Amino acid sequence: MSSPIESGHQSNRALDPAQPEPPADQAGPDHPVKDSEPIGPYFAGTVLGLVLLMLGGLGYLLAITVRQQPKVIDPRWGLDPSGVASNGNSPTQSGLQLTSEHTKSTTPRINGDQADQRVALACLSGSQPELQAPADPSNYGTRQATDWKGRPVANKPALIVLHETVVDESTALALFQSTRTSDAQQASYHMLIGRDGRRLRLVADSERAYGAGDSDFKGMAVQLKPGLQPSLNNVALHVSLVSPPDGADGERGNHSGYTNAQYRSLTSQIAQWKLLYGIGSGLVVTHQDVDRSGSRRDPRSFNWAHLDQNFRSQWLACGGSPLTADLGRTGVRTQGR
Repeated sequence: MSSPIESGHQSNRALDPAQPEPPADQAGPDHPVKDSEPIGPYFAGTVLGLVLLMLGGLGYLLAITVRQQPKVIDPRWGLDPSGVASNGNSPTQSGLQLTSEHTKSTTPRINGDQADQRVALACLSGSQPELQAPADPSNYGTRQATDWKGRPVANKPALIVLHETVVDESTALALFQSTRTSDAQQASYHMLIGRDGRRLRLVADSERAYGAGDSDFKGMAVQLKPGLQPSLNNVALHVSLVSPPDGADGERGNHSGYTNAQYRSLTSQIAQWKLLYGIGSGLVVTHQDVDRSGSRRDPRSFNWAHLDQNFRSQWLACGGSPLTADLGRTGVRTQGR
């Protein structure tokens, strides 16, 4: 239908024959208005918009997927303290991975991303390199996912237990590196710290060291074999200090304590474990704290104030938060029969 203005124009052309004819595509009496406009441009624009929207969605999904992929720790930074896995795998295959979920759950928070954590761990490793002194396979086992009745149990490192050797370093190493067939004789730690501060790796973190027999702490004990007492070895990380010469006689006589080099290396080891496994405050304890037999006193003459001071200064120097610079030692034993 033509508008009133168009009708007036048509009337004027009828009165003036000299007026030119309208173009073929212009509306008029012989050229009525088309019922619909061409849809080609609109259709092309709609398709282009949908394509761009789909590409944007795919890009978002790809970004989310990449962010959720596990981030494997680079062993060149010393993030795999085991060095040698008991199953013969390389360090990157020995189970130490830091995923995005793990990073979020880490209690001692070193600010920043994985690169910052690598730098922090390199800083915390200190000046003493980790040396390999692997224990005999008979003296350690696998962290089990179920107890002897087949019930699921915790098997990730969640507790750090401090020990002393009572004997000298060479005697202790000979003990751990000898084949032992009796359950009562099998023993090991994950790490041994010499009088000069050397850190000797005996058992990989991913394995279960036999550091504490009849033991418990806050209900962490698990019975893995019928006839054996429950133990917390399935979730423990064991580190032992080589005793002073005057402490080799067990419970008798004097005990002059540990060297500054040992405290520094112990601080470094504890800090690395706390960062790697998210071990929180109050979960660094002694063998005496967790022993249920009442016969263990190690590490004797241990200076907790010295350790706390070393830990705080080293933790802060390597970028740790003041809120996580406390080991949370309470001195209260929380285990028993």
